[in-house]
This record gives sequence, structure tokens and C-alpha cells, in this order.
Amino acid sequence: MVKIEPFDTARHLDNPEIISHYLAEALETGDHKLIVRAITNVLRASRIADVANATGLSRTSLYWKNKASPKFITVLKVLDVVGVRLEPIPVRPPRSGRKRRQPPLPSRTTHTGARGRV
Repeated sequence: MVKIEPFDTARHLDNPEIISHYLAEALETGDHKLIVRAITNVLRASRIADVANATGLSRTSLYWKNKASPKFITVLKVLDVVGVRLEPIPVRPPRSGRKRRQPPLPSRTTHTGARGRV
């Protein structure tokens, strides 16, 4: 008889590149429960005790229940320890009809000497 074990995501999160792709997918959903679950899986993959030691947080503060909403600073500390950071990416262009003011372009004239001759 074949024994089938449940799939454990944490077993496959073994480097920062894989972790970053995994978290990016979770963040794209916008589902806060899924995002917290994904970060929890990253914690388990990185051994909660090791993350607790590296962040200075207690182990019990890193066991988040289904209804828990961890503090943002805690999430940032955890991501830093596992080698991942959050990076803001624009999700849509600015509203049409309202143009953003562009910064002025640098002057193309070059000045030589104290008298300002070109």
C-alpha cells in the first residue's frame, strides 16, 4: 500500500529567490489570510526558532493563528531574516484626464569659465 503524505509547502521554500516568488504570488491575490499563511510557511521553512533568535522576537509571537494579524514591523523583520524585502510596484497607471507634472529636464547648455560663455 502506498502512503501519501500531505503536501508541505515549507519543505520547498529553501532559498530567497523561491521565497520571493512564492510571496509575490501570495501578495498579488490581495487576500490577507493567504498572505499571512504564506509568510507563516516561510517562517516554518526557515525554522521559527532560528528566525526568533535572529529577530529578537519570542517564538510564541511568531505562531500566528488563522485570525491573527501580525504587526507590520514583525513581518518586515521576518522577511529580512529570510533574505527577502517588500518592493513597491505600481499596479496601474495614473488616472486619465489628470496628468502628472513632469520634473523639468536639466539644462543642455554648458558653461565654461566665470563669465558664463559657452
